[in-house]
Amino acid sequence: MKGIPNVFNTKQDWLNAHQYAMTKGDAHYKSMLSARLSSLKNTGTMLVLKESAPADPEEQTPEDFEVVQDPGSALAASGLSVAEIDLMVNQLG
Repeated sequence: MKGIPNVFNTKQDWLNAHQYAMTKGDAHYKSMLSARLSSLKNTGTMLVLKESAPADPEEQTPEDFEVVQDPGSALAASGLSVAEIDLMVNQLG
């Protein structure tokens, strides 16, 4: 592999890209991977309507929604935890 792949299918893909960036990558690769990891981390949650919210969408406010973990997110599919991502981003600088 040379560089950062466009598509990550497994946790090992993310780990390999991180290892490459740490050993052979320049600042550009490190910043690009760091941005992609941060973006991945942000996919882990979704907004869900609370049961106590009004049924009419025109009467709903932002307070009528709650943040929950999204089991179908890219974060869940990656196999990485938020703590692992934070560690990887911190190591990239």
